[in-house]
Amino acid sequence: MSKFCKNCGTELADEAAFCKNCGTSTAAPETAPVEASACDCTECNGDCAQQEAPAAQEAGFAGAVNGFIAKLKNKDKNALLITCGAALTLVIILVLAIVLSGGGAEDAADNFFKVAYKGKASKVEDLAPESYWDYAKDELSIDVEDVEECIEDYYDIFIEMKEEVVGKDVSFSYEIVDTDEVGESDLDKIKDYLKSHYDIAKKDVDEAVELELEIVFEGEDDEDELEETIYAVKIDGDWYPCSRNGELKIHELVETAQAFEGLGDLSDALEGLGDLKDLLG
Repeated sequence: MSKFCKNCGTELADEAAFCKNCGTSTAAPETAPVEASACDCTECNGDCAQQEAPAAQEAGFAGAVNGFIAKLKNKDKNALLITCGAALTLVIILVLAIVLSGGGAEDAADNFFKVAYKGKASKVEDLAPESYWDYAKDELSIDVEDVEECIEDYYDIFIEMKEEVVGKDVSFSYEIVDTDEVGESDLDKIKDYLKSHYDIAKKDVDEAVELELEIVFEGEDDEDELEETIYAVKIDGDWYPCSRNGELKIHELVETAQAFEGLGDLSDALEGLGDLKDLLG
């Protein structure tokens, strides 16, 4: 039986391997390789492999449906991976935020200790919210820089007083030995004080805690310790040290800075009187 070239249609002999007209091979085309895919059976839990039919057999409506389902499954897997990755990233961010945010009320105690006992002037601004510093500037004519300067100038006097007790080379350390939450009634008193004295809105005051500190200072000759109770109040998301009635601890330093500034003005005035006396004499 005669056969014909699949390319140009020329009649060929049965034994012909190539078309005598165009040279096209008369061999039958190779079938597409069979691909292995994950098994959907329940017995092996997807560990075995099954053979998929060649693409040519996936024609028609059934092939289109099967292709769509396969793409949909693949998209679902990708979506799951993306969702899991996003969730993991969110967890990492939350953990870092908690770790880097510090200890809340404990931070307020630490800032207080560093300023009051270690003379760290750089921590002064952290002892009060911005609204308090606005009040200090407007009502007392004192700002952060004035308090920092006061600490730098007069911290040595404080150290000399402690040296009389324990000797030279005084060092300080502290520990929070107890923490108690402040009840609603005491918190309301703190809110009232902050509002009436510093014009800090009550809605910005969230909570307060009582902290018992054990402070140790030692020198070459001896060591001593004292206990000090402070309160920490949360204002607009940040914690600040205060007294039981709500007076911010920084206010004591602000008043000290104001007093030293007044002494400086008095000294200048006395010098001026001396100059005036010389002129009159």
